[in-house]
Amino acid sequence: MWCRLESESIAFHCSDDEWVYVGIDGPIPIGIDPFGTVIDQVEFSPYSLDLSTSPVTEPADDAYWERVAALVEAEGEAIVLCAWAAGRLGEDWYLVTSAADLNDARQRLVPRSTIATFSSSNFTTVVGRGRSVLWDLTRGSSSLGRVRILVKAGRDIQLGAVVVVDEDPLVRRWRSLTRPLFVLVFPLETSDLLLAAVPDQDGVVRTRVTFD
Repeated sequence: MWCRLESESIAFHCSDDEWVYVGIDGPIPIGIDPFGTVIDQVEFSPYSLDLSTSPVTEPADDAYWERVAALVEAEGEAIVLCAWAAGRLGEDWYLVTSAADLNDARQRLVPRSTIATFSSSNFTTVVGRGRSVLWDLTRGSSSLGRVRILVKAGRDIQLGAVVVVDEDPLVRRWRSLTRPLFVLVFPLETSDLLLAAVPDQDGVVRTRVTFD
């Protein structure tokens, strides 16, 4: 689980591991509390974000979705990622092949989420199941960690996602998945993606997009 909650007087950052970072105005009680929680002092949270210096992300407004629609019209399909938290549980993936699909995906967006639209050059529809086919699609071990296996179930545009980080789990999951599916590899350069963020109700984008 990961989250960042902030106000003018307190900052609460829950990390991907066991650490929770809390910033307060006032002295910090160092030691072990009655519940056995270890409290230590650090100079700063690694999850701090300075909105004044971070580049502003494009809003997921009508102009952005017109670009996505043009991509779908030109290539026949696109995959849209809506992410609102780190990790697989904070992601929704959508296969968009028509204007109706695109409208459906937009209706499901989570507030303040980040959006990444992948063109067909970033993913492949799978027709075989052999290990060599898989390895060719993922371009070898150098791309592991950037690979998502996306599974389509029924007529829904939402895709189930499997994250893979090394070869053995990848092969095991590969053999157990049902068709149809796609193999997607995150590009090394974000310039290959259409990136945006869902603005707040006042139209201001308060989310920043980064891909590591």
